[in-house]
Amino acid sequence: KVQNLWKEADFRRRDEVEGAPDYEQQLILANGQEIWGLDPDGELWRPEWGFIAIGSGSRFAYGAAAILDRWSSDGRSLVIEAIETAARFDAATGGDIRVLRVE
Repeated sequence: KVQNLWKEADFRRRDEVEGAPDYEQQLILANGQEIWGLDPDGELWRPEWGFIAIGSGSRFAYGAAAILDRWSSDGRSLVIEAIETAARFDAATGGDIRVLRVE
């Protein structure tokens, strides 16, 4: 299933990209119990704090997630709100928010 998401998101490992990309692609994976990051080298890693935020707006997303986690049990809404908060306060954060669910 992860491989299908990888292809759907057009995620490519660093060694599969010709030339120097202007940003590094990363994926965040979760199953409702655990969360992992998938880095540009294709390596899975686990966060220290129970959240993963990547990119220039990550400090804003971490802050929003930490606060929202106290009042919300809906992980999808928390993720979207944390990304929207990061985009509101960081000019380099933006674009379409895609939260994909695999059953």
